[in-house]
Amino acid sequence: KYKNLAVILANMGFKKDKIKSSSNSIVMLDDKEKIIVAKTEKDKYIYFNANNDNDNGDIFNYLSNRGIKSYKDMQETLKNIDMNIEIPELKIKGTISSAEDLKAVAEWHNYEQKENCDYSYLTDTRLIKQSIVEAYNHLLKADKQGNIIVPLTKFMEDRIGKYFDIMGYDRKLKNPKPNQAKSYINGRKGVCILAPKDIGNAENVVIGESYIDCLSYIQLHHLNPHKTTILSTQGTITKTELDTIKAIIDRTARRIVLKKIHLAFDEDRKGKEYFMKTEAMIIRETEYGDKIIKKELAGYKDWNEKLVTKLRIKEQNNQQPTKKGRKKKDNGIDF
Repeated sequence: KYKNLAVILANMGFKKDKIKSSSNSIVMLDDKEKIIVAKTEKDKYIYFNANNDNDNGDIFNYLSNRGIKSYKDMQETLKNIDMNIEIPELKIKGTISSAEDLKAVAEWHNYEQKENCDYSYLTDTRLIKQSIVEAYNHLLKADKQGNIIVPLTKFMEDRIGKYFDIMGYDRKLKNPKPNQAKSYINGRKGVCILAPKDIGNAENVVIGESYIDCLSYIQLHHLNPHKTTILSTQGTITKTELDTIKAIIDRTARRIVLKKIHLAFDEDRKGKEYFMKTEAMIIRETEYGDKIIKKELAGYKDWNEKLVTKLRIKEQNNQQPTKKGRKKKDNGIDF
């Protein structure tokens, strides 16, 4: 019985991508292919080819898809692989529920490598400054249609230890059709964590229901995005989200003096409920209850609505002529 597919691939000449691999999946590379390996909850190893949606399954699927069809030929190919050889770095800590979840993780790894993404949905529609978007462009990605892609992460604690893992990704649609959902989750739910490139500088944390609201909050309150970590719960708060938030706060505080924790939830019924749950957890389970900051939305639906409204009012004011026919002078407010 052949088990760890990553070990088998290593015997075939693949190397581990240490940067892209995580606790519940290993990225294996050779000159032509990128293979993502994971372990199911039944300890079965499966793979997904990041460049071919139809190439996935177990080791026998892997061999079959490369022209080795008969079981005899498969055994011949595998007979020289010594599964007793320990390769510690190829051990997989966590598990994944299904091939679809593994596919979502593989797709995120592909998005993560993209450069020169189309961020017009954020900058032109949501009016978020390009400089703020660029502070997180190693994690904020876009597909060919300009839909925004962000990773979803979960804090894990099991017999192996404590760690964070990418569970999937969220796709925010740039141009949703009528009656179509505005975003889709691929893989499993988690917290969207947008940390600055140098995470050791992250002295502020902004927590909200939407990463777009958190980006808007940063802009409205003149926070330095290079020193601010965003935690977006993606519209829900359960123990899973709270555990991940707590773990990020604790980890941030170990690296740097944590200055402020900004709670940027909506002010509707759900938003108030999420605020209370998050505030209570921070006070009860961390040492940083005195760092909590809450700003008022003052009648706006959410932080992006407030940002967009204020910027449009400012633009209209600047375009209005004075009595002498001159445009009003910019009041210097810069969102």
